[in-house]
Amino acid sequence: MDFDDTWHPATHPSGAVLPAVIALAEAFPQEKKISGLDLLLAFNVGIEVQGRLLRFSSEARNIPKRFSSKASSERPPAMSEL
Repeated sequence: MDFDDTWHPATHPSGAVLPAVIALAEAFPQEKKISGLDLLLAFNVGIEVQGRLLRFSSEARNIPKRFSSKASSERPPAMSEL
């Protein structure tokens, strides 16, 4: 089962965006801590930006190429038996 979120075009945005947003929120000085609403807004903006960057990248234009049999054969040695 896959519990990672997926968004078009075939990305998992929370894996990159959420840790960055939390780290930035923790970096604020105590007297300028951000609210939960601001944290959610930053998270949503981050997901939107990540999705748009990939949508307009040349890599996203050919999703099947990213999952070709050649790419599958280039697995790390620990995964070669899977």
